[in-house]
Amino acid sequence: MTYITENIIAMGFPAGDMSSGFFGYVEGFYRNHMEEVIKFFETHHKDKYKVYNLCSERLYDASLFEGKVASFPFDDHNCPPIHLITLFCQSAYSWLKEDIENVVVVHCKAGMARTGLMISSLLLYLKFYPTAEESMDYYNQKRCFDGKGLVLPSQIRYVKYFERVLTYFNGEIPPGRRCMLRGFRLHRCPYWIRPSITISDHNGVLFSSKKHPRTKDLSPEDYWFSAPKKGVMVFALPGEPGLTELTGDFKIHFHDRQGDFYCWLNTTMTENRKILGTADLDGFDKKTAFPRISG
Repeated sequence: MTYITENIIAMGFPAGDMSSGFFGYVEGFYRNHMEEVIKFFETHHKDKYKVYNLCSERLYDASLFEGKVASFPFDDHNCPPIHLITLFCQSAYSWLKEDIENVVVVHCKAGMARTGLMISSLLLYLKFYPTAEESMDYYNQKRCFDGKGLVLPSQIRYVKYFERVLTYFNGEIPPGRRCMLRGFRLHRCPYWIRPSITISDHNGVLFSSKKHPRTKDLSPEDYWFSAPKKGVMVFALPGEPGLTELTGDFKIHFHDRQGDFYCWLNTTMTENRKILGTADLDGFDKKTAFPRISG
């Protein structure tokens, strides 16, 4: 448990109660134990705290915290819908402004990455810092000895997106721009890298090279084509308008023999042609020497 500011607290999942399921109960032996968490807040912030649960994978009985629990769920190692960040910040601000002694308690499972994304965004919303970089640096230094609480490229990208929401959309939820994803290019591509692709949003899968009628019966080696420029491979569907139409948040997941990696993007925040380096991909192992991706 860490005080990021006097009124913003980050912690891991309050485990050990059967209301969070068997695994939540078992985690009570090595995570924050529910009884100890309740005792701490009832002792130091009685009637002045509100808990924000970011976990999509588990809940607990809100009555344990006298009902003062708000849920803003999204998956571990992933990003929330961008509007969820705005709604979270509005809710936290509303609670904090009611009383100067009020505190918000934010947690995911480990209380690091998802928590860091939301708290860094909240620090921007409350004008603690003018930029996403400063907000994330502050959070990382306060939360972890090694300064590595929020490190996933997509989650960092979404804090930067939220900075743009505040700057260009006055903190309001931006409209979702519709666009067509036409394909991908792999630059400086080793001959053995030919990933299959899944594109999804928060409602489900939009495109899968393993299921599309044009590609489902082919191996990845058969639907990546060599471009005229040396070292560039192209994935597209000739004769088709594109792979899928996109609006708002979307995830591109690459499945390769070397391992899976992925990224989250948002159509409103992304230019028509996007180039991603290895440092922009989540779950990427740099030992595989994977190329740059453009799409």
